[in-house]
Amino acid sequence: MNPLTLAFLRCHPIQLEEYWQSDGTAPHVISIQFRRRTMLSELAFYVDADLDESYTPRSVTVRSGTFHHDLEEVRHFDLTSPKGWVRIPLGDLTGVGINRYHRTWYLQLVVTQMHSNGRDMHIRLIKVVGLAAKRQEHSATQDFTMDVAACR
Repeated sequence: MNPLTLAFLRCHPIQLEEYWQSDGTAPHVISIQFRRRTMLSELAFYVDADLDESYTPRSVTVRSGTFHHDLEEVRHFDLTSPKGWVRIPLGDLTGVGINRYHRTWYLQLVVTQMHSNGRDMHIRLIKVVGLAAKRQEHSATQDFTMDVAACR
């Protein structure tokens, strides 16, 4: 990651012992809404199949749009016993400069299946990486990172 990456938001210090838990049948959804159209390059989340077993996500979709009513699928991933950061690129992987970013107002992480046919889900940490708001106006390419820690 870029050494100039800035911390944008942190609920509290990162503690991997904490996690989001979603109960019930899939899909499980985490939505992130931005104040303005934001340029993103990556969504990452931390999971641990050894600790969470059947609570670990197996099939994940990322959707994007202006609000929840017009979301379109951006990426889909199937995971096999993940442990650590799962990084999902959002922008154009072959793009240069600002063309490597995905522009969105609303981002949604959808977990459709868990390992071992589990029903409930654990995600320990989420990071969103993109272009800092000040930089978007000047078309620079310095990234920001938004850490969304699991809040109780």
